[in-house]
Amino acid sequence: MSSFAPDLSPGTRVSRDPSHPIGYSGNTGCSSGPHLHFLVRNSSGFVVDPYDWMPLPDAAWYGQTDPWQQYNADNGSADATSHYLWIHQLATATLLSSSATTVITSTSGSAVATFPVGAYDAALRVQMVEGLQSARISGYRSLYSFSLFGYTTNDTPVTALEGEITLDVYVPTGGISALFVNSTVTPTLQVWDAQSSTWQELPTTWDSATNSALATSSQIGTFALTIPEYRIYLPFVGRNIP
Repeated sequence: MSSFAPDLSPGTRVSRDPSHPIGYSGNTGCSSGPHLHFLVRNSSGFVVDPYDWMPLPDAAWYGQTDPWQQYNADNGSADATSHYLWIHQLATATLLSSSATTVITSTSGSAVATFPVGAYDAALRVQMVEGLQSARISGYRSLYSFSLFGYTTNDTPVTALEGEITLDVYVPTGGISALFVNSTVTPTLQVWDAQSSTWQELPTTWDSATNSALATSSQIGTFALTIPEYRIYLPFVGRNIP
């Protein structure tokens, strides 16, 4: 960070109240903009993974043993075991219904995906994940990102749907006015197209009264709510985001 809040010192207890900032983001090192470098060490001083070990079914290391356990064995049994640090779960999953609309909501409540009947012509398990990766899109600044994964009964990943789903993304401002949202500049939802390796803009409707974006998509994957890079950015605080 560029600096800490002036009233902080080592040992000071902090809260999740957005009106009492902990510090201010910086732009040092090999970065493309202001950011927060987040790192966790355990009591032994070893860097540990705050997400535990939860590879997705389509990952090359799915079903394998947590590599941190081998790290322990290679380093004199020093404790570097992964532990889940977050207050809230980052992932939620559901099975698509063949007879009724299916709605899946992120654990923070910031994203809602609605699958109509017939969105996919076979059994499909859908997983919504937050905090998996930060979207880096040339010419844009990402305000919030999440991923939707689909898997068949034999864990085959699915990205293309038979019909369109509706995405409702809520971006709370924590009491800070979103001044960049006006008649000419509004957030746009984008989806990562794995085939072309590009981000694709989705037709997006922005509601400034509720700070929410509405869009439709016939594909699932990683989504990002973005604004043009050259605008002034205000700090955003997620609703119940871990």
